[in-house]
Amino acid sequence: MRPLFATLALSLCSPLAIAQSCFDGDFGTLIGTNTQDAVLPIEPIGFAFPVGGVTYTHVHVTDHGFVQLSNNGVPAPATGAVLYTPSTANFTAGSAKVCALYTDVIAAGGGTIYIKSGPAQCTVTWRNMTTFGAPTTAPRFDFQLTLFPNGDARVVYGPGCTNASTFGGVSDNGIAGITPGGGAVLPAGSDLSAGGSSIDPTVYENWVTANTFDMANNTLLMIASNPGYSYVTLGAPTNCAAVGNYGTGCGGLVSTGFGLPSVGNANFRLDVTGVPAVSPVAFVAFGTAVVNPGIPLDSIGMVGCSGYTNLDLGMFGTGPVSAGAAAFTLSIPANPALAGSVLSAQSVALSTTTTLGLVAGNGTQISIGFGF
Repeated sequence: MRPLFATLALSLCSPLAIAQSCFDGDFGTLIGTNTQDAVLPIEPIGFAFPVGGVTYTHVHVTDHGFVQLSNNGVPAPATGAVLYTPSTANFTAGSAKVCALYTDVIAAGGGTIYIKSGPAQCTVTWRNMTTFGAPTTAPRFDFQLTLFPNGDARVVYGPGCTNASTFGGVSDNGIAGITPGGGAVLPAGSDLSAGGSSIDPTVYENWVTANTFDMANNTLLMIASNPGYSYVTLGAPTNCAAVGNYGTGCGGLVSTGFGLPSVGNANFRLDVTGVPAVSPVAFVAFGTAVVNPGIPLDSIGMVGCSGYTNLDLGMFGTGPVSAGAAAFTLSIPANPALAGSVLSAQSVALSTTTTLGLVAGNGTQISIGFGF
């Protein structure tokens, strides 16, 4: 692993190529987990974001795929039925809004919402979301909204994004767009995926039938033209960072990636949970080959465990274990040449449940690629 880390460290001097159609791998701060029909606590944008000739300094993120804007809480964000009733009347009422996918989407059952604010951009990420009433077996989906100081907004939609609530009424509608709110007169809707422009300060598309949202696995860019907006889709993400788990660990040990291994993301990490109480530290084994299906380790005294990495890069200690959890940070340098590299990782910990005294977690594939 030392040669790999040396290569990564040297590459910090290389320029960063930014892909416009990938998720930002550094999600920032977790602000919501397992929420339903919630306006999350007020957050600073990081700059003055202009909409309709007014600038706003704060954002109120909802778990229904849109954000409401204010200046330190003025105007106050709408709550209640506005959250899960994606009508055009609710879209233009109240606060200025930027809607990534305003529909009856919720984070209940394992969804998470993040924000990363700074002077150059403010990014909100909705992860592992679902629509109200969807079967528990229905695929979850992700999407991410980024605001820029010039008034532009960009939305990256992951595969499976849809409008499919079963609550009734217009709950199965979906809206994407920007409005200054305040009861603005609603112009005709646009076909955002077709590209175009409008001089109206409100620009949007309204999907009025369930499961008709047509920008999944695509990126929407809304460009402020003052007045109005131009809009264009950038196509499916390509050569993007990705992380995924495979296989099954033994002894209750589980590992998974936090964030994405995007080129330039210094905060990507592997989270390890289920570390046995006997172990004050966990380890992460790294390799350059994904071993899937895994190789049974019964013959070396780890009955029920499997190896999911070729382990040619070494094994390294995590940070301290607390309540059975630990983390290992793998900073990804800003070197475009790393895009396309694939690593495999697997957690290991001490245990009294095997003859060898070790248990091993599932495998994690780390595909280094681009993000914003």
